[in-house]
Amino acid sequence: HFTLKFSFFLFCREKEEIDKKRIQRFFFHMFIGGFSALVFTYVDIIMLGIFLKKMKYIGLYNASSSLIWGLIGALSFASVFLPIFSQIKKRRLEYAFNESIRYSFLITIPAAFGISALSKYVILFIYGANYLEASFILSLMAFLIIEGVNGGAFIAGLFFAREKPKTIAKIMTLVLIFDIILNFILITSFIKVSELFALTGVAIATVISRYVFFISLIIIMKRKFRIEEPRYQG
Repeated sequence: HFTLKFSFFLFCREKEEIDKKRIQRFFFHMFIGGFSALVFTYVDIIMLGIFLKKMKYIGLYNASSSLIWGLIGALSFASVFLPIFSQIKKRRLEYAFNESIRYSFLITIPAAFGISALSKYVILFIYGANYLEASFILSLMAFLIIEGVNGGAFIAGLFFAREKPKTIAKIMTLVLIFDIILNFILITSFIKVSELFALTGVAIATVISRYVFFISLIIIMKRKFRIEEPRYQG
């Protein structure tokens, strides 16, 4: 039913001459944004490696982080709609985008809260009792599912589909700098209590930074594409 709503958009193609400079600029900014995103994904692990002495705690954090990013990847089906977003006219874009992200929120919000509430059992089931110390980290990082799928996949994907990778590159680079600074502050503060507590600081810094990125995308999306967030009726 959902697919049928948008299938007709796939046939609304416009004929354009190939602009090599435009394509080069697109891929250049896409590369910058992709590189920043890659560093953004692993900067928390890198900084933990710098400050922590015991590899055990890095392993605990990595267990939670890998699980969350794996789920985000599994739930990120936005790529299916990128051809739609790139072809449809502006007046139809808001409807198509809101319908897509509405279904995504219906999946990601319950998933995030569910994993956060049941983090202890999730860790126990997947990794075993030796990793139970990572359960609190997982409970915090579970909320990255909402941002990772809806922000990192859907909204960022919309920018790429509408040929605005430069915007993503700028936002990602600025937020990456913010994330590094925040990680440094929280790690150096929390590590005074314990190395395990430092993991909490990194998780908090990561969640805050990712939601700064998410909110920034929403604000700029409204300005550039005149798209309002979907309204839910009770």
